[in-house]
Amino acid sequence: MTDKEYCSNCAGAHDCKTIYEQMGKAQGPSVAKKVIVVFLLPIIVFVVCLVVLDKKLVAVTGNEHLRILLGVLLAGLMSLVYVLIAGRMSSGWGGAQHRCQPKETNDRDEG
Repeated sequence: MTDKEYCSNCAGAHDCKTIYEQMGKAQGPSVAKKVIVVFLLPIIVFVVCLVVLDKKLVAVTGNEHLRILLGVLLAGLMSLVYVLIAGRMSSGWGGAQHRCQPKETNDRDEG
């Protein structure tokens, strides 16, 4: 499907190019730190905890299946704790300031 066929039924087809050009020029803060904290660090926390727990649980249990199960559960718990702490700290990055406000109702709209 060509661009002309795809945009033929669109009411804003004539403004489409300028809108995307303006969006491409938009300036804003870098989100690299947030992406690392939200996506990469929980995975790193999980893997590091899993490795450390696997080495520590050898002394506790000789059963390999139990050691794997406990390691995964505890590493998952540590990752969850990290995510909860990071979520609480995210309000310091301006997360609370960008939340949507509820739409005010108008008496004329109800009847």
